[in-house]
Amino acid sequence: MIELWDNYVIDADAFQFILGKPSTSIDKRTGRVRGALDGATYHKTMGQALLTFHGIQLRNGIESESHTLESAIALSKQIEERILGLATEPKVILTKEYTYT
Repeated sequence: MIELWDNYVIDADAFQFILGKPSTSIDKRTGRVRGALDGATYHKTMGQALLTFHGIQLRNGIESESHTLESAIALSKQIEERILGLATEPKVILTKEYTYT
């Protein structure tokens, strides 16, 4: 799972990349806690998921305050730079021990 910001993450399965906000729910039938992604969108590539995230962030930024075209373009560039900045600071966590024989 890739953590972005504003509680968004990108997850993946064997077929797609999934953008959304993590949440949990309780299965009424079994009583087990299930993980889910609220507002999930599904994408063929990680790039498409990131473009969708960029669009969400840009819309939220423009919606929250008045912008000129110039300031909206600057906001778009800031979001893009922040996304690219995530790639330069990887958080790698190994969950398995690997042995080589």
